[in-house]
Amino acid sequence: MAEQGIDSDITPATPHRFNPLPFLDPGVTKLNIREKADYRHIHNLSSNEADLPEPRALFRRYLDQAPEAAATRYPNWPGLIRRTARFYGISHTSLVMDAGSDSLIRMMLGLLGRPSGRMILQSPNYPNYLHYAALAGVAVTPLNHPTDLWGETITDLARRPLAASPPALVVVTNPNGITGTRIPLEEMNRLCDLCAQGNHLLLIDEAYAPFSSILHQPLLNRYSGVAIIRSFSKNCGMAGLRLGMVSTSPTIAAHLHRWYGVHTVNAIAAGFLAFCIDHANEVEDQRRRIKTTREEIARRVTHLFPDWRIPPSETNFLLFDTGHADTASALATHLRTQNILVKRFEDGSLNLRRCLRMTIGDPVIMATVLSEMETFASRKVFSS
Repeated sequence: MAEQGIDSDITPATPHRFNPLPFLDPGVTKLNIREKADYRHIHNLSSNEADLPEPRALFRRYLDQAPEAAATRYPNWPGLIRRTARFYGISHTSLVMDAGSDSLIRMMLGLLGRPSGRMILQSPNYPNYLHYAALAGVAVTPLNHPTDLWGETITDLARRPLAASPPALVVVTNPNGITGTRIPLEEMNRLCDLCAQGNHLLLIDEAYAPFSSILHQPLLNRYSGVAIIRSFSKNCGMAGLRLGMVSTSPTIAAHLHRWYGVHTVNAIAAGFLAFCIDHANEVEDQRRRIKTTREEIARRVTHLFPDWRIPPSETNFLLFDTGHADTASALATHLRTQNILVKRFEDGSLNLRRCLRMTIGDPVIMATVLSEMETFASRKVFSS
């Protein structure tokens, strides 16, 4: 007897092997698979999260007064966008929000990078730019970061590739998410001029700008071909909530609005951003404490390892150039035995392989890190 709902007259197809190749983008298949690790049970100083007591306490206060409808109703997008635009002093017609800066980067590469097919990418940079470029079928031209070539400015480095390229998406993270260093606003103005001459679209990723003195917003007033991505993960301690924004010209913003869905940001994230805006002084106090701790850690590590280079950071992390890849590996391994994870660049350039990147954690964790680095230094296991 045939089962109900199944046509007994249908003969099962002959089994055969499915060939997935027609469905696989060759540009994507060349990328490495990046497995997501579970770092919840260790001191994660690798991912640049703002996992600190102050934002945790602020979030708890928000949850205590958050309406239950935040879980059951769609977020108030018009209200959130207008409120955020007022806080940053821009028009709401220039602002686009999405579920994290990653989603915004993917959107920008797909909607603005794919039509031209070209991206000129400051390097080193956030690895996912390469992944989203491959997904969008965008060819990438690397642009070495000025701190990799001491004495050269980004305008010097960019002039030739920008002049030789048809209109392209030009991506710069400032401050840089690998080195922590800042490109001065005067230099960014010159880069805008170069982009304007070639009709390039300049995308500025300012995920770490809240920890710096840099302010890119004036660039929007003098060049309509600028888009600025801001993440709230580091600034407000919202890495788990996934929320970011783009400010750009109304024309580009309207084009982005035509693509993305209206409910991509969850109401808890939207509500907590509004709560952070209402308590902006507390968020700023947290940033000041990070800056103070950052400078103290840099001073102490310079005393411990006088031969190391520490680029002047304007982020929530420090980069330590140990001078030797073996030294970087040995220190990272030593810290890992103490349940402390720092960032290695094993697949990066030769210069980066001798470096470690360390997020500024809470004072108790950082005291432990310094103690372990002192132990490491006393053993003289590193190269001189």
